[in-house]
Amino acid sequence: MNIHPLRPLDHEDAARVAISWLAERHRKGWRSAFEALLDLWRPEGPRDGWQLDEDGMTMVSINAGEWLIARGEIHARGGLREINAYLLGREGPFLTPGQRDWIAQLRARPLRLYRVTDVQPGAGMTLIDEFDPQAQPQPVREISGSRSAKPGMLMGARIMEVATGAGIDGHRELSGAIYPFSKLAEAAVLARARQVLAGSAELKLHVDNQRDLLELAIARAWLDQWFAPAPLPQIQDASTGDPLLLVTDHYRVLDAAALAASLASQPDVSGDTQQCAFRRT
Repeated sequence: MNIHPLRPLDHEDAARVAISWLAERHRKGWRSAFEALLDLWRPEGPRDGWQLDEDGMTMVSINAGEWLIARGEIHARGGLREINAYLLGREGPFLTPGQRDWIAQLRARPLRLYRVTDVQPGAGMTLIDEFDPQAQPQPVREISGSRSAKPGMLMGARIMEVATGAGIDGHRELSGAIYPFSKLAEAAVLARARQVLAGSAELKLHVDNQRDLLELAIARAWLDQWFAPAPLPQIQDASTGDPLLLVTDHYRVLDAAALAASLASQPDVSGDTQQCAFRRT
């Protein structure tokens, strides 16, 4: 990868320029579109009740802003407009050729689930499509996200193409919005994604509709990590790998001495007669 250290990439700040222009020119319309999207992503939870730290809200703002550029609509100049087409039209903001291509790619590139297979912190990582068994691993340039990513991590992302230019080798980058999933959340998002794909195939939906439904499922599952109750992990015996079932029962003790003697005769039972709590191992 050959990138001049003093020469900014032609597509840099494309999303920031677009969002700033929309927020300044169409403040009310942009705010309404942003809030409507958050309601779509998290319809069962009021926005005022969100308990996110500064980093969490920054991630939500980045992901929601990029989503609107790629898929959103806004009320502007007396009508409802597709944001992506509006930005690239004659009435849109001034964009460099690279920024225009980046905005167009946000519309064209789908948000997909990828598995991280290799990480070079501060430089990039290698991803493989979770639902495409024929997919080849794709190395992508990602400076910020690669510092926290780990091999095996599941994430939602858009992979963008950067064409060869003056002093720049062609390469792939992540678009900026990343939807990382914890290990505990993986089962839920994968189940939801498979359900969407199966339902889309059964209904023979158009490919664009399939894409939109999958992207929505990814975004909703990503936010659910912060608000939905955490799933209980599967506990296994360390030596055999067999699953363990923890059961709590309550009994009225009529003869404490007899109970203690009976339990003491069981080698796989431990307990405390003071607390009347016993555990079978």
